[in-house]
Amino acid sequence: MRTGLAMHLELVGEGLRYGVPSTRGIAKTVAVKPLLFPPTAVEEDRKMIVTIATLEESGAQLEEGIRHVREEVVPSIRGATGVHPAYWLVDRGAGKRLSVTIWDDPDAAAAMPGVMASIKRLREEAGRTKPQRSPNRSERFEVFAKI
Repeated sequence: MRTGLAMHLELVGEGLRYGVPSTRGIAKTVAVKPLLFPPTAVEEDRKMIVTIATLEESGAQLEEGIRHVREEVVPSIRGATGVHPAYWLVDRGAGKRLSVTIWDDPDAAAAMPGVMASIKRLREEAGRTKPQRSPNRSERFEVFAKI
C-alpha cells in the first residue's frame, strides 16, 4: 500500500513562529505536523452521503440551537452505525447554523430514526415539550471524490 504525506496546520496560540503574520499585528503560532495517509478512492458501489441542514436564527434561537446540538444531538448521534464525522457550524454575526453529517452510504442514513428517538427522549427527560425548530433548508449530496 502506498502512503502519501500531507501537512496539517494547526493554530495553537498567540506569538510568531514560522513567519505567520496577522493583519492586526498579532501573529498566530503554527505547528506543522506530517500525517501519513493511504490514497483513497470513492468506490462506485459504495457512495458516501453528506447531509447539510441550514438554520437561520437570531439571539435566543441561535443559543438554544447550539445548546440543543451540544446536549441532545451530539450524544444521540455519537456511535450511530455508518456515521463519519459530523460537524455543527455557527456564524453568530449572520445568525446561521449548519449541520454537516457524513454517512458511509445511503443505507447508513437509516440510523436517523434511532437518533431522532434518542433526541426526543433526552428532550422529554429535561422537561422540554416544545419541539426543536426545523431547518430552513436540508440538502443531501453524494460524495464522488475525496482526498
